[in-house]
Amino acid sequence: MEYPAQNSPPQAQEPGHSVGHDTMDFMKKNVRAVSIGVGLVIVAVLVVVAYLNQQRRNAETASQMLGAAESPKQLEELLAQYPSSSTAPIAMLALASTQFASGAYDQAYTLYDRFARKYPKHPMVAVAELGKVMCFEARGEAEQALAGFDSFVTAHPDHFLLPQALMGKARCLQQLNRLAEARAVYEDYIAGHPDSEWKTQMEMEMRFMERQKRAPKTDIPAIPFMTPNPPALSSQR
Repeated sequence: MEYPAQNSPPQAQEPGHSVGHDTMDFMKKNVRAVSIGVGLVIVAVLVVVAYLNQQRRNAETASQMLGAAESPKQLEELLAQYPSSSTAPIAMLALASTQFASGAYDQAYTLYDRFARKYPKHPMVAVAELGKVMCFEARGEAEQALAGFDSFVTAHPDHFLLPQALMGKARCLQQLNRLAEARAVYEDYIAGHPDSEWKTQMEMEMRFMERQKRAPKTDIPAIPFMTPNPPALSSQR
């Protein structure tokens, strides 16, 4: 009688053969690929570290240049050499302020507008926004400036530049011969901020308007335009 052949028992694993040996076999067979992969990682790390170090050095140099800048030309050189540095935004605002103070209102407006477009999330973007409005005012565009000051006040009711915006609004109203409204702007701010450092200046402006109102019109043919100061880069209340 023939009996069906039984299945052969599984062969026993060779002694010493383990997962560790599998790993070693893989490393031996793929040593070149593994080496290249590790090398690429090292190179990538070195590139990142070098980039960060270069950025730090650029930032330090740009900061030194900003601190030493005494002319528009030096600020322009800083922006040209280090346009992506952390100090570039402040240098741009400083250059815009310098242009404004020198009477170059078109150039100042261009810089303020460029800042607002390039750095819309920057903490100092409100300075650029107000700077643009003040350029309108300085160019004698009272109606457009008045609308801009109103928009700024509405958008930034608690900003440190609020007093400057309100004074700009009052100046525009004064230019438009809306003296009662201009006076109300000053009075409302003083009533709400009796300890403000701007109180004295606003009171002086109101006294000046009162003298203009009482003086014979033949003695004062027109209200002289006073060029505003560019928006400050630091807080003053």
